[in-house]
Amino acid sequence: MNKRKKTYVFSGQGIQVKKACSEVFEKYSEEVDSASNILGYSLYDLCKNAGEEVLKNTEFSQVIIYVVNALEFLDELSLNKEYPDFLIGHSLGEYNALQAAGSISFEDGLKIVKERGRLMRIAGSGSMCAV
Repeated sequence: MNKRKKTYVFSGQGIQVKKACSEVFEKYSEEVDSASNILGYSLYDLCKNAGEEVLKNTEFSQVIIYVVNALEFLDELSLNKEYPDFLIGHSLGEYNALQAAGSISFEDGLKIVKERGRLMRIAGSGSMCAV
């Protein structure tokens, strides 16, 4: 019998940041502390105390989404004990797919995503057109 292939998809921006971090941060406090040390600020405080305007800032929202995606994947592995056959990431989630595949470390991915968010913030507004 053919085994069905399992795929894990990492989301990009657009998730509800405050809700997402409150669900996994408690369970994986050691990993969140480690990420906070790398970032130089507390992810707990950011998620708990920051207003929506701050959380909409790509400099902060992207690192939160990256950490949440990584922790949710870790949680999925701990529950199912089966590594997926394929990893896919949409936009920001591509960094999580790279990390889950072992191509980059969690720490390096976090640093890349932090810089990505900072650069997107300072790039200013713009638009795109598809022809």
